[in-house]
Amino acid sequence: VSDVSLMFEKDAGTSIEADGKALALFNDLRDMKSRRKSLEEEIAISEEKLKMYMQEHSVLTLDGKPLCTWKSQISNRFDQKLFQSVHPELFEKFKTTTTQRVFRMK
Repeated sequence: VSDVSLMFEKDAGTSIEADGKALALFNDLRDMKSRRKSLEEEIAISEEKLKMYMQEHSVLTLDGKPLCTWKSQISNRFDQKLFQSVHPELFEKFKTTTTQRVFRMK
C-alpha cells in the first residue's frame, strides 16, 4: 500500500475540479495506460507464438542455456463458494469486511 493510500484511506464523497497540472497528469496516465494495453496485447501474441514453437517441451534453450520455461504447475485453491454452501455458519463466522479505495479512470 502506498503512502498516499494510507494518508487518504477513506474518500469524503466530494469532487475536486482538475487544474492544468492535474489534467496533464490525467492525460499522461491515460496515454500510458493505452500504450500499456497495446504492449500487453503484443506480449501475449509473442508468448503464444513461442508456446506454439515449444509445443510439449518445457525449456527453450540457446547453446544449451535456458531462455525461458513453460512448465506445468500444480496449485491448490480454496473453493469459497463451495465452503459457503456446505458450511454457511462457519463462513459467516470467519468472514471479514474490508474497505479500500479504487482508482478508476473514466
